[in-house]
Amino acid sequence: MTEQDWLACDDPEAMLEFVRNRGGSNRRLRLWTAAARFGTAAALGPLDHMMRALLESVADECLSAPEIDRVKADCWAYFNERALSIADPIVVGIYRSELQAQLELANSQDAYHCAAWAVLRLTNQFEAATSESQPLPHYFRDIFGNPFRPVAFFPEWRTSAAVAVAGGMYESRNFDAMPILADALQDAGCDSDDVLEHCRGPGPHVRGCWVVDLVLEKA
Repeated sequence: MTEQDWLACDDPEAMLEFVRNRGGSNRRLRLWTAAARFGTAAALGPLDHMMRALLESVADECLSAPEIDRVKADCWAYFNERALSIADPIVVGIYRSELQAQLELANSQDAYHCAAWAVLRLTNQFEAATSESQPLPHYFRDIFGNPFRPVAFFPEWRTSAAVAVAGGMYESRNFDAMPILADALQDAGCDSDDVLEHCRGPGPHVRGCWVVDLVLEKA
């Protein structure tokens, strides 16, 4: 794959293989899986919020094994309560299988396996549901940037203002302040067109965004 291929690619399977062959970080692969599965939609249901938070927490290694088990138990409890209101047992079975598969991702030690599962399942869903361009390739570029043009990020750009803006977006999952981050970085002396254009571009952005990660010193 060339740089132009990467920038224009709309095949998430090819992008995943490319990232894997270049040794893409497990954390970023897991965050891509969370973004691909749940997107940036604010209208997620409670169970979706729980699952997204679980996948992201596993990526950032901020939950112990007992805590992961407790979250999974909460997911099942919520699902079983909601399932009582669904009359069709076939529908319940489909939802149960889907939840089981997603919870198994949280236990998987292989981040590539998690992402490959997401590529397979979600690509089929998009092809069946819409002819519009799917966001999966965009999330690769938001999280992994341009692998052919690594950015030299200087410590002096990492000011308290930039860190505060980036940290707030990371915690809230609301990336509307990306242009503000660009201003803070530029005020700090950042002259990287790649960084500033990414911040001021159309997005969307998700946890794992390569610029936010650089500011927060996340690998």
